[in-house]
Amino acid sequence: MNRFTKLALAATASLALAAPAQAENDAAKVVAGILGVALLGAAISELTDDDHHVTHVVNQPPSSQQHHVKPRPLPKTVLRYTLPKECVRPAGHSHGSDALLNKGCLNRNFAFADDLPKKCSVRYWSHKRSDVKKGYTLNCLERHGYRVSRR
Repeated sequence: MNRFTKLALAATASLALAAPAQAENDAAKVVAGILGVALLGAAISELTDDDHHVTHVVNQPPSSQQHHVKPRPLPKTVLRYTLPKECVRPAGHSHGSDALLNKGCLNRNFAFADDLPKKCSVRYWSHKRSDVKKGYTLNCLERHGYRVSRR
């Protein structure tokens, strides 16, 4: 039953029971009238009761027992064109403002170092060891679709 029906039923019952109690002073009818008024009060109380209870859910940090989902690795087609950031070196005066990637570093940290375009390879002077190193120019590799990782 909806609220209106409950209220109407309680009001009708209380009026029907209270009216005969006034005509005769019988104790049973007075008790029935009081019971009807109590039912009416209970129905009104239920109507005014606030049913909008808000439940707050607190997110707890995951425990060590829960299953953690590992991110999937990047596809090889993406990894093949993503160069390691740690291999990028600033170029000296011989190559202008272009950055260089050290070939030894690429061989250690990039699985596809042998597949890099040969036309991008250069030799440059290392000031730390005073010798000639091999590497690749970053601008040339970027023109061929390669990019440097952000990490």
